[in-house]
Amino acid sequence: MLAVFFRSIGLHFMWFVRSLVPGQHAHAPLGWKRLVFLLIGFPLFCALQLLHWLGLLLDELLFRGYRKVQIDAPVFISGIPRSGTTFVHRTIAADTEQFTSVSTWEALLAPSITQRKIIRGGATLDRACGSPIARLVD
Repeated sequence: MLAVFFRSIGLHFMWFVRSLVPGQHAHAPLGWKRLVFLLIGFPLFCALQLLHWLGLLLDELLFRGYRKVQIDAPVFISGIPRSGTTFVHRTIAADTEQFTSVSTWEALLAPSITQRKIIRGGATLDRACGSPIARLVD
């Protein structure tokens, strides 16, 4: 896992450096807007990635049992665009007795078990306090 972490950091750094070289991106020239976006967005992206990797490391320490979960008959949904794959996915995901799926917020914000538990615990605490954060987000 450590090797994958360092490879990921190296690739993201190379992409960042390449994005700062003028003239390489005809559809996205290096102007002041792009430069500001890169200089603010890249550190935020790296911080989020660091949190994800920390969560995955904590998963290895705290939730080792996830590796022992046996998946008997996985279901993969694939198809050409506009063919109903989203409908099929949503229909299958609604049947929580037989299937499990990753929601968008889990994939983007909490790919690790630890992160999901922290976010769900925070949501429970928020509801117990009268949902001030939920009202702020809505």
